[in-house]
Amino acid sequence: MSTSPVGIVTRFEVDSVLSTKSGSEILQFSAVTPSATKPENRVFSNFTPQGQIALTITNPDAFGLFEPGDEYRVTFEKVSSRAQA
Repeated sequence: MSTSPVGIVTRFEVDSVLSTKSGSEILQFSAVTPSATKPENRVFSNFTPQGQIALTITNPDAFGLFEPGDEYRVTFEKVSSRAQA
């Protein structure tokens, strides 16, 4: 994990992709773990040792873009706060 002026940067790995009968894909992600083959993951896992993200995609153009084992850099950037709502 690293911090930047825009937010917090993490790394997540795709655990599963499920195609549903209703015509969507459900994606499950987990925070990366230390890896001998990917030493950069050790740094990220030190700061975000656990975490899950679940996404439902309904845009057919985005189907098939995610595969189990793929890793993504995820940036959490604050776009508003309760005081601004």
